[in-house]
Amino acid sequence: TNGSFAKARIDALEQQIKARHLAIGKQLTALRSTATGAERSLLDAAIQALSGYRKAVLETMEMAQMDQSIATNSMLKAETQFGQFNTQLAQLSALETTLSSQAHATASAEFRSLGWSLLLTVLLSILVSIVVTMLVRRAMLVEIRAASGTDYAMYAVANRELLDLALSGQSVLQSA
Repeated sequence: TNGSFAKARIDALEQQIKARHLAIGKQLTALRSTATGAERSLLDAAIQALSGYRKAVLETMEMAQMDQSIATNSMLKAETQFGQFNTQLAQLSALETTLSSQAHATASAEFRSLGWSLLLTVLLSILVSIVVTMLVRRAMLVEIRAASGTDYAMYAVANRELLDLALSGQSVLQSA
C-alpha cells in the first residue's frame, strides 16, 4: 500500500476506519445501557468481538506500512474477528425479532381482551337500563291502577311520557 497511495491518503483512511469503529462501539455501548438479560450478554459478546476486530485491523494497518505480504496474512485474522462480530450482531437481531414478535402477540391479546370487556360493559349497561325502566313502569302502573279518578289523568300522562321515552330509546338503538 505504501507505493500505491500517498501517506496523507493512507492516514485519512486510517482515521476514517478508527472513527467508524469508535462510532459502532459507542452505539453498542448505548444499546447495552438499556438492554437486559439475553440482550445484554449478546451485546457484551458483540462489543468484545468488535474490540478484537478493531485490534486486528489496527495491527494489519501497522504491518501494511512495513510489509504487504505479512499484512495480507494478518488480514485473515481481522476477517475472522469480523465474522465473529457479524455472528453476534445476527444473534442480537434474531433476539430482537423474537422479542418484537412476543410484544406484538401480547399487545394483540390485550387488545382483544379489552374489546370483549368493552362489549360486555355496553351489554350490561343496556340490560341494567332495560331492567330499571321495566321496574319504574311496573311501579307506575301499580299506582295508576290504585289511583282515584282525578289522579288517573296525571298518571296517564306520565305513563304516556314514559312510553314515549322508552320508544325514543329504541329508535336510538336501532339507528346505531
